[in-house]
Amino acid sequence: MTNKKSLNIIWGIIVLVILNNCSPSSYTERYSDKEDASEKQKHDKLSNENFYKNINISALNINAYDFKKEYENKKLNNITTSLKENLIYFIIYYIGTPYKYGGNNLNGIDCSGFTTNVYKNALNYKLPRTAREQFSVGENVEKYELKFGDLVFFDTQINSFPGHVGIYIGDNSFVHSSSKNGVIISSLETNYYNTKYVGARRIFLIE
Repeated sequence: MTNKKSLNIIWGIIVLVILNNCSPSSYTERYSDKEDASEKQKHDKLSNENFYKNINISALNINAYDFKKEYENKKLNNITTSLKENLIYFIIYYIGTPYKYGGNNLNGIDCSGFTTNVYKNALNYKLPRTAREQFSVGENVEKYELKFGDLVFFDTQINSFPGHVGIYIGDNSFVHSSSKNGVIISSLETNYYNTKYVGARRIFLIE
């Protein structure tokens, strides 16, 4: 009887972990602080020019390929780039990356892994690892005051609040790692995200 009860508890824990499929709500062995710059981890998209040429980000009025090329030329020539340019570059860098629960690199990344990596590489700022923890960082921002680079949060999980996070890029759009589609651009005006929206935090005012 005791063994059966223990087995039921174990299965209950497994089910809860599976349900929490955006980003883990606490630190686990799934997390890794390793950099994702290793060549073997890089997704094929990085060497596929056509992948970026087909990405037009209307909220920023840019083509991903053109921006990426211009940004990399600046770096090559030691030309200083702005915080906004840095953030855009690393957002583009991750677009198209598949979703992976607890993932932290181009082979697969979850929502808070995406925001953590982008902020670290673009702004040299270390965010906490989970969406729940990130919700306590910075200052609160009203929805009508959202600006580029703000973190936006959503109530999508049963056992973690908030359960999802993305980066606002303007024009009611945000970039995030969706559990279904990987790193994509979505609209806050869609019924799902409008209903699930719970707030935003600002760490940097990026003009």
